[in-house]
Amino acid sequence: MHGYWDPLPTARQLVVTAEPTREVFSGIWPERNWRNVPGPFYGAATDSMATGRLDAPHHIAYDDEYGGGFGTEFVYRQPVSKAETGALVSAACMELYSGYGWDGDDHWTPDTVRA
Repeated sequence: MHGYWDPLPTARQLVVTAEPTREVFSGIWPERNWRNVPGPFYGAATDSMATGRLDAPHHIAYDDEYGGGFGTEFVYRQPVSKAETGALVSAACMELYSGYGWDGDDHWTPDTVRA
């Protein structure tokens, strides 16, 4: 059994390098997709261009709640290494509305996990 690996230091470093002039993770917790798994990263008000899986196929999935391919992106698996974190950050950088958040660990509770 491995302990918790915190991907945020790696993510912060990558964002400063990749997108120094844009806030990449500006997703808002109340707008998150209910399908996100617990952890720091989550998809909130993302676009429907379905680009996340191009960079992070092992972490990003799409819903199609509205039909016709107009779903949003969500995180179905949290990263557990620098390479996986890099893939997720890259996907978030491509997201048109900067709808990913990285403050999920500040919000997850037993009740939100159950819901």
